[in-house]
Amino acid sequence: MDRAANLAGIRGDKGLEASWRTTADEIQADILKNGVNDKGVLKQHYATDDWLDASVLLPAIFGSLPPSDERLRASVLAIADELTKDGFVLR
Repeated sequence: MDRAANLAGIRGDKGLEASWRTTADEIQADILKNGVNDKGVLKQHYATDDWLDASVLLPAIFGSLPPSDERLRASVLAIADELTKDGFVLR
């Protein structure tokens, strides 16, 4: 929805941009409320407390969270500690 809002803005459709931006913000707020475990690390999905998966790096790749965000930082460090071998991130 974030990307869709950006595209609507590029097209000059301010109404659609605002609507999609609102939806994108609601989705992100829900993820940050329900998608973080008790260690402050992003989870794979809502139905688990498991985080050990490279997919939790997607917010960094897509720019969903700023580099200064503590949840993102904790997730990156957890992946580095638990899923990195010889410089490669395991899936």
